[in-house]
Amino acid sequence: MPLTRTPTKTVTSIDDVLSLAQDLIDADQQDLMTSAAGNTVACRARCTVCCHQAVPVGPAELRSIRDAIAEMEEPTRNAVERRIEGAAAELRSLGFTRTSLSDVASTQREDVAQSYFANRVMCPLLEDGVRSVRDARPMACREYLVSSDPSKCSSLEDPTVVRIRLRRDVLDNYTKFEAGHGDNGSLILALALADQIPASLPIADQSQTGIFRQLTAM
Repeated sequence: MPLTRTPTKTVTSIDDVLSLAQDLIDADQQDLMTSAAGNTVACRARCTVCCHQAVPVGPAELRSIRDAIAEMEEPTRNAVERRIEGAAAELRSLGFTRTSLSDVASTQREDVAQSYFANRVMCPLLEDGVRSVRDARPMACREYLVSSDPSKCSSLEDPTVVRIRLRRDVLDNYTKFEAGHGDNGSLILALALADQIPASLPIADQSQTGIFRQLTAM
């Protein structure tokens, strides 16, 4: 169900804010899919063309993903863990030793993204072409939808790729909120999953109503 009213529960950590942000994006996506515009979404299950990108995540997203992996049954969990280690090793052998992009000039981030994508290292979280941690998947993946032919996503520079924008820019607002509370939201998913993940940061007590307004500000 879409979130039509602001929640009032108290939040105490960045992880609580992440959960609300995920719900907001999922609600906006559900609204989109049930509208006329939903008929134009070209993305389908097992379409993995965009799953070679340097997906940006923050520590809270990494913790959420790690928790989801820990709850998997064997042998799936072990297979995912092996893919994470394998992807990180492959990327480092290709020269990607930087887990965080926070200290990379904005003018250089596009070059890093292009180089990463060109090496075609598949996201280690995919299981038979489907995201193995769907409920904990990164927000950048949640909101990435296109109406153009998905095969066009094989190039980051194809001008004919048509992104579908959700009605609220929750991801951008969450990233700003996260940065304002000392968390680094510019970690490369496939590398960061193989590293030690920082502990959750507390935030000053505030209601979800206030957080909701910050995340949905246009």
